[in-house]
Amino acid sequence: MKDRSKTILFSIVVGFLMVTSVVGIVLVNYTGSSTGSLYYRGFRFDRTGTGLVADIRGMQIPFTYFPSEIEELRLNSSLVGRINSTRMVLVTSDFNSSIAGAVAAAQFDLRKALGESSGIFVVQGFTTNASSLPVITCANATAYVPVISFEQGNRTLFYERGNCIIAEAETPLDVLRARDRLLYGFFGVMDGS
Repeated sequence: MKDRSKTILFSIVVGFLMVTSVVGIVLVNYTGSSTGSLYYRGFRFDRTGTGLVADIRGMQIPFTYFPSEIEELRLNSSLVGRINSTRMVLVTSDFNSSIAGAVAAAQFDLRKALGESSGIFVVQGFTTNASSLPVITCANATAYVPVISFEQGNRTLFYERGNCIIAEAETPLDVLRARDRLLYGFFGVMDGS
C-alpha cells in the first residue's frame, strides 16, 4: 500500500512537471520571444518564429539574421547608393541553380521591401529563357537601372561588374544572408564598407 501511494505521488509530480513544461514552451512561442527585443544602432528587432522583425520607415521588415551576425559580409556603400538612387531594379539568377529557391524568396522580399518603402519597382527574372519571367542578365544593367544578380559560388560576397551588382552565395542560407545585408544597407541599419 505504501509503495503504491509513492508510485501514484511520483506519477502526479512527473505529470505536473510535463504539463507545466509544455505550457511554458507554448507561452514562450506565443509571445515570440523569451529574451525580449534586440537593438542594433538604435533599431529595435523583435524575435519571431522565423527570425526577426524590425519597424523601419513605418513597415514591419522581416529578417533572418541579426546585423551583428553578418557584419563580416561587406557591401560597398556605392552599391547601396546605386539601389537608393534608382526607381527600378532588375533582380536575376540562374533558374537551374541549387540556390534558386532561396533566390526566389530573396527576390520576393526585395520587391516587397523596396517597393513598399521607397516605390522602387523590382523586376524579377532569370538569366535564361526558362520560365515566363523575363530574361535578365548583367548586360541589361544601366547606370539608371541596376541589375542584382544572385550567383552561386564558393564564397559569399558582393562585387560590381559594370552596372551589375553581383551577390555571390554558396548555399541557400548564404542567399538569405546576402538578402538581409542588402536590406540592412538600403535601410541604413548597417553602413557600407
